[in-house]
Amino acid sequence: MTLDIYGALFPDRLDEVSEKMHKRRARVLAKAKAKAKKAEKKARKAAKALAELEQESVLEAAA
Repeated sequence: MTLDIYGALFPDRLDEVSEKMHKRRARVLAKAKAKAKKAEKKARKAAKALAELEQESVLEAAA
């Protein structure tokens, strides 16, 4: 929602609407960042496990 399009719906409350939109956006961004951080941690863990399995495979093939 943008105030330039829907501002006429709240002509006397633009500051309040703007503040609520800003707070909502900040919450959504914080949640998305936390989710991305969790996914990155999971991907790093999976990559480490894969590297260990590949190393074991190489060692077994050499033996």
